[in-house]
Amino acid sequence: MAEFRFLDTNRFFNTGYTLSATSEAPDFPVENLQKHSRSFSWRSKSDGHFTVVAGVNDNIQFTTGAGTLAPFIATGTYDATGLAAAIKTAMEGVSGDTFTVSYSITTGKWTISTSGVTLSLLWTWPVFITRQIGSTIGFDTSSDDTGSTSYTGDYVAHHEYDRIVLDAGAAITNDSFAMFFNPLNDIQLSTSAVVKIEANATDVWTAPSVSETVVINQDFEAGSFFFTSDKTYRYWSIYIEDPTNTDLFVELNCVYLSDARVLTQPPEIGLKDIINDKSKKNTNEYGHEYWDRYPLRKSAAFGYKIIDETDRQSLKEMFKLVGNHTPIVVVFDQLETVFGDKEEFMIYGRIDGKWDASQVFLTYFDLGFTILEAI
Repeated sequence: MAEFRFLDTNRFFNTGYTLSATSEAPDFPVENLQKHSRSFSWRSKSDGHFTVVAGVNDNIQFTTGAGTLAPFIATGTYDATGLAAAIKTAMEGVSGDTFTVSYSITTGKWTISTSGVTLSLLWTWPVFITRQIGSTIGFDTSSDDTGSTSYTGDYVAHHEYDRIVLDAGAAITNDSFAMFFNPLNDIQLSTSAVVKIEANATDVWTAPSVSETVVINQDFEAGSFFFTSDKTYRYWSIYIEDPTNTDLFVELNCVYLSDARVLTQPPEIGLKDIINDKSKKNTNEYGHEYWDRYPLRKSAAFGYKIIDETDRQSLKEMFKLVGNHTPIVVVFDQLETVFGDKEEFMIYGRIDGKWDASQVFLTYFDLGFTILEAI
C-alpha cells in the first residue's frame, strides 16, 4: 500500500510539554487534548478571540450627521467583551454621542447603536476602507449601513480565529499530523472552516516557518496532513478559522502529531476493515426489540509475511512502547493511490492482543496486528 505508516508517539500526549490556547471554554480546557479518549475535547470560549492589527482592521468610519468620523481602535488581543469596549471607546472619543457596542452569545452577531438621532456606518468610505473592522465583527462591508440608530451584523462572528500552541521546550521532529472527532457528536467545525498545522522557532505566528492546510473529511470524521520531509521546530500550532460557525464555537477532540514510523515493506494485501455496531438490544416476551443506540466501532487487521529483521525490530520496539494501553494512528494509504480517501483507512486505536511473531526461516518472521478504534 502506498506510504503505509505508523504514528506511535503523539507529542500532544506528552504532559512535559506546555499546551496553551487563545481561548477555551471553562468545561473544555486545552489540556483535554492530552487525554487519549475522543470524548474529551477543547472548545473555544463563547465570546471568542479577536485581534486588532494596525493597518489591517483598526478603524471604524461613521457619521452622526456632523461630518465623517474615523477613529482608530486600540490594537491588541481581545475577547468579544473587550473588543466591544475598545470600539465604544474609539467612537465616543471623537463624538459627543454615547454608543452601545455588544456581542450576543445567543445569536453570535454584533450590534452597534447610538444615543443620538442618527448613525451611519460608512464601510465603503475610501479613506480607511482597507482598515475597516466591519468584516471582523460580521458586517457586510460591501455597502454602508444607513437610515437607523442601531445596526446588527449580517453574519455570525463568534471569533476571528483560535490557535492551540504546543511548546516542546526544545526543537522536536515531526512529519505527520492527524485529527479525529468524537463519533458521538457532530463535527463542531463548519464545512468552510480553515485548519492549519504550523511550526516555528519562536512563539510568534505572523509568518510561521511551516503552515499547511489540514484537509478535513467530514464523511470519515478525520483530517490529516503529511509532510514530504521532517520538520524540526520547538513550537507547533493548530490554527482554526471558522468565524461564521453557527455553533458559536469550534471544538477539537483528538489531535495527533508524530514523527511517523515507516517500514521498508508494506503489509500484505488482505486488509480486514471491520465495523462493529455496539448498540444493545432488549427483547420482551412478545418479541418486540428495543435498542440502546451506541456508536459504531471499527477495527483493522493486517499482517506481514517474511518480514526482514530491521522491520521486525522496529515493530517490536513500537509494541513495547505503546503495548495495548496507548493509542496509535495507522495510515494505510497516505498517498491515496489505492482507496481515494486516506481518512477512510486511517484509524486511531490501540493494538488489540499480544505480540505474536512466527519465525519462517533464519531472521525472517510472519506477524499480524489488529487495531481497535479508540473512542
